[in-house]
Amino acid sequence: MPDASTLSQNLRRRFARTDIEQVIFDGIVEQALKNGLIGGEVLHTDSTHLKANASKKRFEVHQVEQRPMDYLADLDAAIDEDRQAHGKRLLKARETEPDIKETKVSTTDPDSGFMTRDHKPQGFFYLDHRTVDGKHAIITDTFVTPGNVNDARPYLGRPDRQCERFKLTPLAVALDAGYFTPAICKGLEERDIYGVIGYKRPRTQPGYFYKR
Repeated sequence: MPDASTLSQNLRRRFARTDIEQVIFDGIVEQALKNGLIGGEVLHTDSTHLKANASKKRFEVHQVEQRPMDYLADLDAAIDEDRQAHGKRLLKARETEPDIKETKVSTTDPDSGFMTRDHKPQGFFYLDHRTVDGKHAIITDTFVTPGNVNDARPYLGRPDRQCERFKLTPLAVALDAGYFTPAICKGLEERDIYGVIGYKRPRTQPGYFYKR
């Protein structure tokens, strides 16, 4: 077996700015498909945090523009189309100032993101968004983002990529409550995929959860 430094130095030098990791990963998935180990009908997706090699005390504060989810523009277009079909005037274009948010950027690893989530460690992390096939629990997709990216933002692009690259035809997906957003629900409906998504139970009193 090669030494760990051989692998890391190859990635940093010989294979820098290439997609060799994705090519190897896709080749393994294709072999699993060829041998009937992947069904492609039910896909489970979740993210796990990976600690960045960066101190949470060394950072700069940047101001970044918060962009709304892309589905809002599609929603406005659908509303205008429906109003036009019923002889109504189109809605006025939204004239809102973009939201500006202060965010911490690591001076050691600026590609990471400062994560602050309930019941999670705080600091600079990455998120590995991973999809597992329901037949034999084989990983069919993995996608890394900074730790401060919401799980819902990159999600819909992941089943699209698997369907296009491996010709999968998922019938259903299983997701936790972090993915329960209007954008994902609408996107799954458009793709004719049944979404089994968890939800957060609302609290009626501090310390108590509502029971159905």
